[in-house]
Amino acid sequence: MENGPELLHCLQINERYCWDTLKLRQLSNAAAATQDTAWLKDIGRREEALRLTGRAPRP
Repeated sequence: MENGPELLHCLQINERYCWDTLKLRQLSNAAAATQDTAWLKDIGRREEALRLTGRAPRP
C-alpha cells in the first residue's frame, strides 16, 4: 500500500470539505427559518468561498 499516506490525506481533506458543507447548509436552513437575511447572505458568501477554494472562511 504505497499510496496509503497520500490516500489518507485526501480522505481527511474530503471529510473536512463535507463537514463544512453540511454545517453551512444547516446554518443556512436556520437563517432562512428565522428570516435573517443578513446572516443568510453571510452564509452564502462562505458557501461560495468553500466551493471556490475548498476551505470555508471562519466568521
